[in-house]
Amino acid sequence: MPTHSVMTTKDGDLKFEFRTDDAEAVKVAMERFDDLVKNQKMWAAEPPKGDKPGRVLQAFDPEADVVFMRQLQGG
Repeated sequence: MPTHSVMTTKDGDLKFEFRTDDAEAVKVAMERFDDLVKNQKMWAAEPPKGDKPGRVLQAFDPEADVVFMRQLQGG
């Protein structure tokens, strides 16, 4: 069951799990992904797992565990 983890929000860290065999749950997860990446300007990354390296995600992948992080801003 994939997990979407949103780090360092004003309400603390949030976790969302969804079943990939539930079309409505996948739709909600995709909408959340798009909102976080496109509207809230967060980075989406799949952490390394076993021999598989981590990667930055530009598009929704229903099979990926994703960590969302705010972009750092210099000053």
